[in-house]
Amino acid sequence: MQLSEINYGSITSISTKEYTLYPQRYLILFSFSIFSMVNAWIWIAWSTLAPEPICTLWKVSSTKVDALTSIYLYIYLLYSPISLWMIHNQGLRFSLLIESLLNCIDAGIRFWNAINYITIYIGRLM
Repeated sequence: MQLSEINYGSITSISTKEYTLYPQRYLILFSFSIFSMVNAWIWIAWSTLAPEPICTLWKVSSTKVDALTSIYLYIYLLYSPISLWMIHNQGLRFSLLIESLLNCIDAGIRFWNAINYITIYIGRLM
């Protein structure tokens, strides 16, 4: 970075800091962004369901179908501290790999057995 000068009244502070940007940081940023986007796609997939045909298929009320979209918000509160602990102690790369694996398992459980509401709900809890 360049020499920067900050003037606070009569106090002047001059600092020179050099930042090194490694190309790997952009790869991790891209991976994190893609992971977040896919996670949002999987979450939002249930919000577009028409309740009537799905209620008939799963033999549940429309409230239970709507619960599939809102359960994510509650689970997010539970898993956020665990994710932060993993990022802090294990590193961002390891955390992204584990969370992506769990996301794939979650999507697999929900989409391969989409005929059963209980299985979808359990997959949603992952």
